[in-house]
Amino acid sequence: MKVVSGACALFDPESGCRLPFDARPVACRLYPFEPWPDGTVSVLAGPSAGAEPDEPRCLAVDEADGVEALAAAFGLDDASLSRLTALLRESVQDHARRTARGLGAP
Repeated sequence: MKVVSGACALFDPESGCRLPFDARPVACRLYPFEPWPDGTVSVLAGPSAGAEPDEPRCLAVDEADGVEALAAAFGLDDASLSRLTALLRESVQDHARRTARGLGAP
């Protein structure tokens, strides 16, 4: 993806991502959540995630009262986070297989 001034070229500061949710890359659909191999999910881009004061942050992360409230603000629940996490894991594994065969990204 093209990056403009440190941000995705498809991101509009006023309205957010210009892509429909289902057309976004899986990592973007998961934002601001970061799944870990042990099954836990952490949150990116907020003060509790170690963001620097002048670093771009997500207002929803700053204002949410916990991970469940944040997920709800993004229209996600445990099941949808699990599905997206599995999809991300499959995408990463597929990319690794393609790269190992010299095929690169699709």
